Amino acid sequence: EVYAAQVTSELLKSSMLFPAAPDCPKCSTGKMNFYGKVVKCSNPECGLPVFKQMGGKQLSDANIRELLKTGETGIIKGLKSKAGKSFDASLTFDSDFKVVYSFPEKKPKARKPK
Repeated sequence: EVYAAQVTSELLKSSMLFPAAPDCPKCSTGKMNFYGKVVKCSNPECGLPVFKQMGGKQLSDANIRELLKTGETGIIKGLKSKAGKSFDASLTFDSDFKVVYSFPEKKPKARKPK
């Protein structure tokens, strides 16, 4: 019984299981708390929400942490448009801290001389 209590206590203190909540990128005073379908700022005056699903795809906690920390995710493949077409994009914040798609610039294909 004592052993179980010690193990439980150590697990609860582990940063591997419960990484520290990231700072809010909008207000910088609140912490971004992870809930079922949303990640939300703990500051009631801010309340910035980041939804865990975009483009028909469930975002990983790693994607969301990257967005909160750097302001952008890497390319996420297989997102779906409202018309059902598949596309690849990264996620970023706009000036109002709404999450928006950012499309990679396509490099023009080099033309072969005739």
